[in-house]
Amino acid sequence: MNFKHHALLGLAITAALGSGQALAQAAPSAKLSVTGSFVPTACVPTLSESSIDYGVVGAAALNKSTPTSLGSKSVTLTITCKVPGAVGVRIADSRAGTAAPGVTGVIDSRTGNAHGFGLGVIADPAGDQPIGAYTVRITDVSSTSGPKFLMWSADNGSTWGDFVASALFAPGQDQLLGWTGTAGTGPGAYDVSTMKVNVLAGIAPTDNLTLDSEVELDGEAVIELVYI
Repeated sequence: MNFKHHALLGLAITAALGSGQALAQAAPSAKLSVTGSFVPTACVPTLSESSIDYGVVGAAALNKSTPTSLGSKSVTLTITCKVPGAVGVRIADSRAGTAAPGVTGVIDSRTGNAHGFGLGVIADPAGDQPIGAYTVRITDVSSTSGPKFLMWSADNGSTWGDFVASALFAPGQDQLLGWTGTAGTGPGAYDVSTMKVNVLAGIAPTDNLTLDSEVELDGEAVIELVYI
């Protein structure tokens, strides 16, 4: 997994001028709008491990007609802010479009195709073959002041939804994850927050794959911090 974070400084300057006729009848005027935003603190994300490795899986251990679960693995995400800051997390799929359909729903009945992140493809003259898929779930969020509730936003942080015990991402849906210690409020501001990033991977049925040489899993998720 890779990660990135951003803090944006925006400045827009616009002017509205009247028509030539209007200017001839009245003193010249112009409307000037200056808008912008700034982030008062910097927050940095770090992962306990930069990759999740499922090792070498023998073809004999894979199912021919149904997906094969490789099990769940996790890493710890730590977000450190110079001063307490409110941030959200979104996760994007760098291998978008390569998730094998029908895999996630079999390895985890709580999920569907929409939750699948891609593991790359096997190139084949008849068409690329998706290798499998994996899901990404956030759990166990806490800060220096104790455990936190997870919450969702589907509009870039303007409004926030229900408190949840774990958060399952669906790539491409622009979800934003936040956390708080007080029910009924928006995301809180913390100096250090930690959470588990849980990955559950599965391989497509081997009847759909050409396995005449070693195949490398090639999944990559981008974890991005968004200042709220």
